[in-house]
Amino acid sequence: MDTREQQLATYLRQLKDATEGGKMSWSQANPTTYVWTALPPQFARVTLQKVARPATPPPATTTGIVNSAIQAKPAPSFYYILQGLDTRTNLTKLVINSSLNPSLNQALADLYSAAADRYTSDSIEFLQSILPK
Repeated sequence: MDTREQQLATYLRQLKDATEGGKMSWSQANPTTYVWTALPPQFARVTLQKVARPATPPPATTTGIVNSAIQAKPAPSFYYILQGLDTRTNLTKLVINSSLNPSLNQALADLYSAAADRYTSDSIEFLQSILPK
């Protein structure tokens, strides 16, 4: 990992820690995307998306028949895209795509998991807060 990748990995760990510590609340834009919007004086929005890699078909033999031992569906493989947007200018300031930068895939997966867990916790708290007393 080069210096920039190390800096990004450190930043991603800090985002994960802040999320797990309840300092960042994420909303869910769709089933595979979470969004965090910073409150002023920061003007930023961070989007984190989980993307399934297309499955590669098993190789055929020289006879054109696929070996039944390798016919089982492979486990899904994912990569992640994190985008940082300056909400004052509406300009994207950062894009990390782990399909292009695989060394950051695990750090992004960990952040995604933390964001999903935080969203679930916040959702449960919301539901409990609106129950009639």
